[in-house]
Amino acid sequence: MSNMSDIKQQLLDNVMHWVDILEGKAELDEDYEDFWHFASESFLDIEYTYSATGGYVGSRVCVALGGPTVWIDTRHNQVEGYWGSESVSRFYTDEVGLGDYLEQLKPL
Repeated sequence: MSNMSDIKQQLLDNVMHWVDILEGKAELDEDYEDFWHFASESFLDIEYTYSATGGYVGSRVCVALGGPTVWIDTRHNQVEGYWGSESVSRFYTDEVGLGDYLEQLKPL
């Protein structure tokens, strides 16, 4: 069984992988023609957040479940990872336009 520091490092590695993808620094698998093709097969769930006045404020996208669970939060520009009692979050710069894309997809 992995010790906690191994789990924390694996969680950080997974979160940083998504940060690199969102910042355009990671090479996508050759099976994907672009980020959006990759995203369409990687997004497991999307949660939309609206203000009390009904305005769209951001989304959370689940990209991994179980060990670890990873969410991309476009409202706060963070990738958040959870694994057991461990958690890691890192800010990202949205170089792929995910926030704008999800805003266009939002339900009415």
